Amino acid sequence: MKDAIEDTKFWDKLGICGSTLCLIHCILPPILMVFLPLNQSALFEIEFIHDILSIVVIGSVLIALYPSCKKHEHFDIIGYAALGILFIVGAGFTYHFSITTHTILTSIGSIFLIIAHVRNIRIRHGNCKEKTSCSHT
Repeated sequence: MKDAIEDTKFWDKLGICGSTLCLIHCILPPILMVFLPLNQSALFEIEFIHDILSIVVIGSVLIALYPSCKKHEHFDIIGYAALGILFIVGAGFTYHFSITTHTILTSIGSIFLIIAHVRNIRIRHGNCKEKTSCSHT
């Protein structure tokens, strides 16, 4: 049983790292453009990074969150994760139309996924025993 918990913890941490990298990848290029004389297209034409990070964050949701939520029944976590995935997948469709929309959607999705993984870790470690005890964390 301990190995399953540690495996889930690994996937939660990987999901948090992947979502954080998504967030950094979305926020950093506009900041760099303000402070450094860089070619705008060079910063935003790395579309495969979005694909790789999407696979990591969606995979971590499927491996870590869904099985854990079935056990501890905090299904609000699935809601946060579903919203995160929806925003990230939706951002993939906006990439060629509006980089601003793409950045905003991916950032929002990453934040929802980080919240879902952090809540899952807290619940699995006994910090939220009741379904209502950590509804505002």
